[in-house]
Formats: sequence, structure tokens, C-alpha cells
Amino acid sequence: MRLLQVILALFVLTSTFRFNVMPATTISQFFGYAAVLLSVVCLNKVVLNHTLKIFLLFIGFLSISFFLTKNLPWTAVSFIAVSYFFLVSATLVSSFCSENGFRNLVLIFASATCISSVIGLYDLSTVGTGAQQLIGMGYENRLPSGTFKNGGQAGSYMMVAFASIFPVVMSDLKKKFSIFQRLFLFVVSILAVVYTLLSAKMASLVGIVCGIVFFILLRLNLRVIIVSAISLFLLPKLLDIISALGGGKIIDRLLNKYYSRLGGFAELDFGVLQNEFFGDNISTALSVFNRFPLFGSGLGGVKGVYNHYEIHSTYLMILAETGLVGSILYVSLMLSLTFLFFVKNRFGSNPYSSYLKNAFPLFVGMVVSWSYTFHLRKREFYIFLAIIIIANILAKRVNRMRINSWNNHQLALD
Repeated sequence: MRLLQVILALFVLTSTFRFNVMPATTISQFFGYAAVLLSVVCLNKVVLNHTLKIFLLFIGFLSISFFLTKNLPWTAVSFIAVSYFFLVSATLVSSFCSENGFRNLVLIFASATCISSVIGLYDLSTVGTGAQQLIGMGYENRLPSGTFKNGGQAGSYMMVAFASIFPVVMSDLKKKFSIFQRLFLFVVSILAVVYTLLSAKMASLVGIVCGIVFFILLRLNLRVIIVSAISLFLLPKLLDIISALGGGKIIDRLLNKYYSRLGGFAELDFGVLQNEFFGDNISTALSVFNRFPLFGSGLGGVKGVYNHYEIHSTYLMILAETGLVGSILYVSLMLSLTFLFFVKNRFGSNPYSSYLKNAFPLFVGMVVSWSYTFHLRKREFYIFLAIIIIANILAKRVNRMRINSWNNHQLALD
């Protein structure tokens, strides 16, 4: 349905705007609610591949959190958020599962990233008149929050956007985009990396760096070498830009994040680690898991009960709040998602399997990053999930068409 695609496009296009347009509802969430409701009312056919089916089973398990938690309000918020974004992701897959739909979804995601990057850079470069002031949200240490509530949200979003967009430029799939669109996607990829760096989000920076290093190691060819060389040539210019945009504060924040979050790991000083933010996460998670090993404390059951804050790690949070059973389901979900990246080519190159192959190392970088953030409430993760599922479906569709064509050719010869 055309209207459903338009509403979903608005959901993605406004996915970086995190200020509320009504109580507890952002403009992106409003469009997401409308899309899901329209899909249900019109009995739109939902495409559920094996990954989404496992995800649905995982959400079903999370529903028992309401009987386990001691923080019912936060459990309700967390459960509703995960369930809602799952429905939006499934609706995205059903509505954009075609070659044109996939291309449009990638371009819309890139447009949202571009808009947010430009506003964020403007926000950082102005004093007292930036975007955050215009929408009445204030500043967070003069970081380029832009349309986001803080620099951390910005960095997390840009990391996922980069992992979704950059593989198009580096794969055979780029041939399905015009020259102008390819250039646009390449520029947006650079903007995403720059914005992540300026956001000073340590977890996102680690994710992008790990993804790029893994990408280079797996895809060491002339094209990668050329792109890497150009990037190294442009790095001094980038550092100059960062310095001009208040890079001193950004570098100070990065160093502070390093020493407060990762210093104990890097220096193998476990005495320091115990007193660090991440060390506190580990001790809280293990303590809660020891008390509730089978089903956990319930989704959202740690915050305000066993620790003042949430556990800042997807894997530790899943362990503590869903226990052994939930952890097995989550691992099954992530393994299913991982298998989507591997589709064998049949009778020549397959542009969609090429895209997935190039996206995989960047996905691995995100998996590393998620050890410090909770990605199941991030709307960008669900957009990424929809893109990967659609690419996998289209890659298999191309293979089937080629096999059928080959079989028909053989029958004609016989």
C-alpha cells in the first residue's frame, strides 16, 4: 500500500528527531504507531522470516517480566518499546521487500542521517543559537546533539547508519543506484563517521573502528586500499575541522570516557576496574543473575531496584534481566541475524549477497559496541534489521530466478 510506505518513510526520515510532539511520544514514534495501526486495519500481509519468528518468540518470553519485576513502570516501558519497534521493523520488511523498495529505504535512511548530521554540525559550530537552543533542549557539553537528546544517542545512530549505507558503496549493489545516489551515499557515510567522532560516544567509536578494521582485513583489495589511502590523506583535514569546531572539549570527553570506562581493561588493572562504571555493571549483572539464574529479574527490573542506573551492556542486561532462558533465546536471535549475511551466489555475482558480505564486518563492529549499550530499544537497530532481512530475501530471490532460468534453458536444450 502506497500510503503505508509513505508513513513508514516519514518514520525513518524523522527517526533522528528525539524531542516529543506529545507526552512520551516523538514525531517518529507517532508515524510508527500510525504505520502499525494502518497495517493491522488493512490486514496487510506481514513477512516473517526465521529471524523475526525467533524475535517474536523472544518477545513472548519477555512478557513474563511483568510477573518477575519489582519496577513495573520501567518494565512496561521497556517491553512496550521492544514490542513496538519489532512491529515497525516487520512492517518495514513487508512494505519495502522489493528492489525498488530496498533502494528507497536505504536512500531514506541516508537522507535522515544526512539531515541530522548537518543540523548536528551546525549545532556544534554555533554559540547560543544552535538547534538545541531553537527547540528548547539545551546543550550537553557543547557536543553536536542536533536533533538528538544527547551526543550518545547521536553516536549510536550514526554507527548503525554507517553500517547500513557504506556497504552499498563498496558492493556490487551500487550498480542499482544512479551516479548521483552513489555519491550521496558515500558523502553520507563520511558524515556519519565524522558525526560519531564529534559525538564523543566511546562505544560507537569502538564499534566503527572495529568494523572498519575487520572490513579491511576481510576485503583487502585494490578498491579498499584506495579508499583507505584517501581516508588517511583526509584525516589531517578532518582533525583540523574537529579542532575548529571545539575539538578540545571533544578530545577531553573522549579521554575522560576512556579512563572512566575502559582504563581498567586496557591496563589490566582489575583493582581499578572494580571501581569503574563498567566494573559496576559487571558486578550488578552477576549479582542479579546469581539471585535469579533461570528467568532473571524481569526486563527493566534492575534499574532503581538493584542499581540506581540501568546496566550499560546489552549482554549483561540480558543475562541479569532475562536469566539463562532469555539469554539462550537472545543468542539464538543474534545467530539467526548473523546467518542472514551469508547467501551463496548462484550463476554469477549477486548484488544483494555482495551487499550483505560487505555489511557483515561492520555488523561485527556493532556487536562489539553493544557490549556497552542496550540496542534493543534503539530504533536505528530495527531499521538496520529490516534492511538486512530485505537484502537477504532479495539475494535468495535472485538465486531462485537464476536457477529457474538455468533449468528452463536445460529443458529447452533437451
